[in-house]
Amino acid sequence: MTRSLFDGLPLPDQLAMLRARLRALKAEEAAMRAQILAAQGTGALRGLAYDIRIVHSTQRSMLKERLPLEIQSNPRFFRRSEIAQVRLVQRAHVPAADARDAKPSGSLGHQRPVHAGPRSPACRTAPPR
Repeated sequence: MTRSLFDGLPLPDQLAMLRARLRALKAEEAAMRAQILAAQGTGALRGLAYDIRIVHSTQRSMLKERLPLEIQSNPRFFRRSEIAQVRLVQRAHVPAADARDAKPSGSLGHQRPVHAGPRSPACRTAPPR
């Protein structure tokens, strides 16, 4: 098992803090991506160990809402799979001794459940046999 920056805290609190860090990192990546795309007309972006190459592609997708209703509602055209979601629910009272002053802003300061959605590979389980 790998060591966490939040070792010593209960697993639910470690997970909440880790997810807060991931949200912050994703926001930072999105800002950097916007900066990179804005600079793409100025030539190649080169670093010390990495270069950036912007690759454009097209993606084809089905407009499911435009399919006839008899197909949209026919169970033969759907696949079922089990998905395990790990949801965090903040407790109403967090004792000061348990908080340990280690929580990043926004990590535990909300009342809505936080979960990894069905598209997250970490949350998928094998289909039932």
